[in-house]
Amino acid sequence: MKKFFATALILLMLALSTANCFAATSSSNSEMSPQYVVTMLHVETFTISSGGMASMKGRLEPMDDTEVDQVKITLTLEDGAGTVVYNKTYDATWSNVSKSYSTTKNYQLGKAGRYTFRATYKCYKNGSLLETIKCDPLYKSF
Repeated sequence: MKKFFATALILLMLALSTANCFAATSSSNSEMSPQYVVTMLHVETFTISSGGMASMKGRLEPMDDTEVDQVKITLTLEDGAGTVVYNKTYDATWSNVSKSYSTTKNYQLGKAGRYTFRATYKCYKNGSLLETIKCDPLYKSF
């Protein structure tokens, strides 16, 4: 009888530990689901020349170019103190060659220091907002 309870206890412990492993696997698989609704990818670039000219670019590629008919890109630049020195929203330009929407802008910085660049994308179809993407900040100094 003791052997039966010992075996049952071991099987129960094995079953519980296996269930936890499957739960962890299930949880991490849900994190692997697509992040975006209509966007395939987005790329941001941020450079500052030695003369203080900041170049900011945002590019967004939709999953299907028929799902999106307008993309607005907001380019925001903050100085080291957190003061916004540039914040403008643009209608991105569509390129049939790269199958993407993009905007590139330059801004002459007033002083040397560390700057933070952020891009926000808003994707529309027939005037309805489909998706908003806020990108991780990029940092540069000059």
